[in-house]
Amino acid sequence: MECRVAIPYVDWYNPMTVKLILALEGGGTRSQAALLDGMGKVLGIQDAEGVNTNFVSIEVARQAVQRAVHGVLQASGIEGGGITHFVTSLVGASFGVETFGGLCPGAEFHYFPEMRVVFARAGLYRPHGVGLVAATGATAWGVRRDDRREVFAGGGVACWVTRAAHTPWA
Repeated sequence: MECRVAIPYVDWYNPMTVKLILALEGGGTRSQAALLDGMGKVLGIQDAEGVNTNFVSIEVARQAVQRAVHGVLQASGIEGGGITHFVTSLVGASFGVETFGGLCPGAEFHYFPEMRVVFARAGLYRPHGVGLVAATGATAWGVRRDDRREVFAGGGVACWVTRAAHTPWA
């Protein structure tokens, strides 16, 4: 079964609608919160422990992201009520409005799955080709032009990357 995630359109470069963005990412090694203004200027960054629930409990992951978010707000001198957009991409856990809604009551919350972030980082906003994340864990994706996809995770990812690279992704 294929899982599709609807990503709402946000005019990220319109300072009239996007005043402050709080971005939260995390995996097995660490989590990080970054605060940006509507023009993309970084106002602060705060690191915390990893959040991959293959390695830590959900409560430990929640505490880590809370430390990162509270830390970046405190370091930048910004109150959570001023955040207009809160975006997350976390491996193994998902924290959004249920965890941070009280702290950032006016924010729109958006979740981006890891695959979308990996391809977007490469400049591909419609995933196509082979993508690989090799950090604490490892995941490889193969996405064809017709949107058929395969995901490989865990041990032996190099084998799966080789297989994905030799699959006709026309």
